[in-house]
Amino acid sequence: MLKIDNMLYVYPNSEKGIFGISFSLREGEILAVVGNNGSGKTTLLNRLYAKFGETSAFVPQFFNISPISVRDFVGLGFVRQFKKFQLTHNKEQKARIEEILEIAGLSKISDGLMNKISGGERQIAKIAQSLVIKPKILLLDEPISHLDLSNSMKVLSLIKEICRKENACAIIVLHDIYSVRKFADFVLMLKNGKQFGFCKVADFSDEKVSQLFSFKFG
Repeated sequence: MLKIDNMLYVYPNSEKGIFGISFSLREGEILAVVGNNGSGKTTLLNRLYAKFGETSAFVPQFFNISPISVRDFVGLGFVRQFKKFQLTHNKEQKARIEEILEIAGLSKISDGLMNKISGGERQIAKIAQSLVIKPKILLLDEPISHLDLSNSMKVLSLIKEICRKENACAIIVLHDIYSVRKFADFVLMLKNGKQFGFCKVADFSDEKVSQLFSFKFG
């Protein structure tokens, strides 16, 4: 189980940060983090990544794309685990790359170049890259912000499926309320760096959304 109790972080020489963040997640569960811009969502992900180190993986909102194959791109997820003087993947790592390519539905395009595939496929490849090390905590910062509806549903469905299969939990920053209600198990609401609420997704009512974002919703 992942348990956070009263997490606090203040930026140096600033009064901004996150204050009083508390929640818990079990394996296979998904937490959606919601709130206005500047509410502390990305800061929370960064602090969780710093806290849990090698047991976590972080998928940023934007990342660089190079003209390398999808297989090689996914394989980059192992780099931080390379031993001294290790220049290429070992047998077990190669097998894991092929396994995660299959799970992510990327096997058929694994020899294609990252800069030639669709935006949705790139996002899935980035998630696959983060998963090769079998993290227990997957942190994703707005993974569908630049995708159309079809690709958004594919990405979120994959995250949910992989969390179940890999016994990992996911913490996802999302802005789309429909996606939150369809894919998350729990919702963490942030406002001005503070925890506004934490609830099961079934309790994430129109009233709560209206209070969080200060406008009439629904």
